[in-house]
Amino acid sequence: MLTASNRAIEKLKQKLVQTCFDMGIGFKVFVQTDGSGKENFNIKIAKQPRGDEVLDLHSIKMFLDPASASKLGNYELDYLDQPDGGFLLRNRKSGRSK
Repeated sequence: MLTASNRAIEKLKQKLVQTCFDMGIGFKVFVQTDGSGKENFNIKIAKQPRGDEVLDLHSIKMFLDPASASKLGNYELDYLDQPDGGFLLRNRKSGRSK
């Protein structure tokens, strides 16, 4: 069976990420309102939608539609590495999370 060194795996990951970015693929960050009026934060892998703002965060492309961009202006994307964790948005002014 074929194996790979840690260095080769790291370089393959870098190549895969760079290829995605070269193809216009990044992370779409958006806010959706559910039936009760509660706003929910979402993130997905997507091609750059027309009209979206493009953020370059340490070479990672993030796409924001105008409505979501106006709601997320004071937030910072973070990640909780816990069993019930995942991506979250933290308000830089109040410290609250979404």
